[in-house]
Amino acid sequence: MNRYELPELNELEKSLPYAHYYNHDLPEPSDETMKGYSKALSPDEMLAPENIQDLLNEGYLPGENGWGVFQNGVGYAAVRTVMTGGTLEMTEWWPTWFTKEDLRYKIWYPGSHMQVGRGWSLEAIGDTVIYYVGLSRITPESLGIEERFAKTKGFAFNGKNGLQLPIDNTEVQRPMHSAIIHTVREIDGGIEYRSRFYLGMNFVNSKPVLFLDKGTPITPEKAATMFDHGAREMINLARIIPELYVKYK
Repeated sequence: MNRYELPELNELEKSLPYAHYYNHDLPEPSDETMKGYSKALSPDEMLAPENIQDLLNEGYLPGENGWGVFQNGVGYAAVRTVMTGGTLEMTEWWPTWFTKEDLRYKIWYPGSHMQVGRGWSLEAIGDTVIYYVGLSRITPESLGIEERFAKTKGFAFNGKNGLQLPIDNTEVQRPMHSAIIHTVREIDGGIEYRSRFYLGMNFVNSKPVLFLDKGTPITPEKAATMFDHGAREMINLARIIPELYVKYK
């Protein structure tokens, strides 16, 4: 997919010391990552939400990069991102920093990320501009995973239930529930993010609950677009976060 056209920054944003990150050429996800875009994952390669704790196991799972639609209609995307020079501390600091100002959010994925506030963001995913409203944070405890267990294995964990609200006036679209899980672990030379995106469901009381509009399955196109978006925003985060952390922590 082509890079989104960059809107011009306002004068205040241009004066900020990290404005130059906005106009950098975006890095491309690795060939290994983008192989996952070529075709849908098989059912055996997708991580069912009720098995999300498998991300804490050693080694790797089938389908670390890719997208698909479960038999129950839930859309799915998986992205693995290596962050050379990254640390677990950086991943815990990042949400506290970028949510305080629009430009901090914009430099994460220039041309796609637009605005941010407490518990919400405005961004383009594919051709659709959406408000993403964070309904609730997903914690290891809320999934029945002991946070102490995750930390003793050198992991960081971040997740949230959300609601995607399309604001494209050309077509009436209903809000879509979604859930995002990031597990991060230390590797030689840095860290790796292993991200899972679920479309059409939330986690409620430790269990996945379907919220498909009138029972209509998520389309393969939506799942593939979510994968592409996730791969591109995460590889750019891998590029900028080590420098930003050193300068602004």
